Amino acid sequence: MINKIISLLIAILFLPTISISQDREKANKYFNKAKISLRQRDEVSAINNLEKSIFIDPTMTSPYLVLGDIYFNRKNYKKSIYYYSFSDSLDPKFYLKYKLGNSNFLEGNYAEAKEYFNSYLSSNPKSKKSIIIAKKRIDNCNFAFEAIKNPVEFNPINVGEGINTYGFEYNPVVSVDGKFMIYTGIRIKNGRRVEDFFISKNIEGKWGRGIPLPGEVNTNENEGAHCMSMNGSLIYFTSCGRKDGFGSCDIYVSVKRNGLWTQAINMGRAINSSSWDAHPSISPDSRLLIFSSTRPNGKGGKDLWQSEFIENKWTKPRNVSELNTSGNEVTPFLHADGKTLYFSSDGLMGMGGTDFFVSYYNDKNKIWSTPVNLGYKINSSNEEYSLMVKRDGKTAFYATDALDGFGEMDIFSFELNTNTRGINTAYLKGSVIDEVSNKNIDNSRISIVDLQSSNQIFSVFVEDGEYQALLPTGKRYAAIAMAKNYTLHSETFTFEKDSIRNFVNKNFYLKKLKKGRRINLNNINFNTGKFKILPESYFELDILAKYLKEYSSYNIKIIGHTDNVGKESDNLKLSKSRAYSVKKYLGKSGISLKRMKSYGLGETKPVSENETEEGRSKNRRTEILLY
Repeated sequence: MINKIISLLIAILFLPTISISQDREKANKYFNKAKISLRQRDEVSAINNLEKSIFIDPTMTSPYLVLGDIYFNRKNYKKSIYYYSFSDSLDPKFYLKYKLGNSNFLEGNYAEAKEYFNSYLSSNPKSKKSIIIAKKRIDNCNFAFEAIKNPVEFNPINVGEGINTYGFEYNPVVSVDGKFMIYTGIRIKNGRRVEDFFISKNIEGKWGRGIPLPGEVNTNENEGAHCMSMNGSLIYFTSCGRKDGFGSCDIYVSVKRNGLWTQAINMGRAINSSSWDAHPSISPDSRLLIFSSTRPNGKGGKDLWQSEFIENKWTKPRNVSELNTSGNEVTPFLHADGKTLYFSSDGLMGMGGTDFFVSYYNDKNKIWSTPVNLGYKINSSNEEYSLMVKRDGKTAFYATDALDGFGEMDIFSFELNTNTRGINTAYLKGSVIDEVSNKNIDNSRISIVDLQSSNQIFSVFVEDGEYQALLPTGKRYAAIAMAKNYTLHSETFTFEKDSIRNFVNKNFYLKKLKKGRRINLNNINFNTGKFKILPESYFELDILAKYLKEYSSYNIKIIGHTDNVGKESDNLKLSKSRAYSVKKYLGKSGISLKRMKSYGLGETKPVSENETEEGRSKNRRTEILLY
């Protein structure tokens, strides 16, 4: 009897240990089920089993750690911090400090993140990659402290329920004239979520109901991360896993014909590689393409690359090394000025995952400037992607799920800070027309130069005789229209500064080439009372020289004209000297002096009244007579 009592007492004493052991066994069983679920990519089942494991044995550290990893990968950093913290309190490990540092950093808890990273580094870790990241993120935390002290103005406005729905809308791209927006939306097709393009028209300042982009560009695959040509007739975009693809994701192009968008065409191996190629951005003249890629010989994971369209083909892409880092640079957007580039990066100094940056192209050095962070509150600990800026240089559009909206992700607009704006650009469009038939001239060309810088030539998009150009405001320009077997046509014009209403329709009328035709060169300029040609005139004279070489059977008379300011005799002498200066310049450019005669008519042949400065400027001209 005594032996039975002793045996019972011993059993009672070991009961808690047996119970704990049984709980751990059950907890391990659910933990192992969770691991199997993760291998099968069934996170929902894995989370369920991990939570059961914790409920049975709250002292088991591994489920907390795995749950922390799951929520970190889901970008739910609040929950990852919660579970990592539990694991760290039960069994402190140096790598948990690193995980907690990352989670807190991406959640915007910069003080806590810095403390955890410092704790991690003090443990003398061996992972070189993690050490580099930890040190960089400590620097980022310090940057964030200062940025938060000096926030930029940021007042995002939802673009409205015409575009935004209960689902996802993102990647906004507004046309140059501001009349419509093409964006990406996620919709359910055949039981799966698919990215499609939608279009919304702006009517009296309000965005109308978005509809699927008409035509064949939308498919059962995903279409997104796009940009649009200046004339609104081409869309360059990203699609992944297509049969005609060269890599995981490729860049495609679709053309608008008769109001419908064609089936997309792969841009080919000139642009696409066997790697990931995405996020195209096209320049206003459609001759520069910037995109993001993971192709070899980059600096990081995803780098920015650029290719130029020369002699009817795309050049081998160049790594934009001055902008790329060991991290990821994505979603480039080249502004209408052709000089201002916005993009997202997690490798530059920023606030969190990816931040918006801006860089400006240096024409002299042919490189992009050091990127500038757009600042807090535009940038945050969230991931900022796909910024688009209208041609006014200040109105920006982007998509986010961090603000209250109509659905999961909405498109918002806001005004950029002054020092991160693009150059306000004027929109010039029209036709090159045969003066007699009044029909558009095919294969015509227009060249435009900034008269202040003299060498800043703007390319113009001309198709079937219709042209479009985007030009910075507040400048004076010279333009020359030309076409085969037609005379040149020269114009000078100025766009008002800081006016977003610069939308100008202007036609150029050309005459058929024949002897006896006159060409007015309106951009051959001299200082008052002088006959030395100003450098701003070289642009027009160089085109004239090239023109005369092409049509070598023609001789020319160069006739100088003045206004009526000053003595008539002085004006006559001055006009002769100016005409001779033009002759000398053309001679040095390779035109035989035997083909040219120069005359001066002074103030005797005005084409406008001399009562106003505008009228006098028209009278001060150089005329070319073909014979």
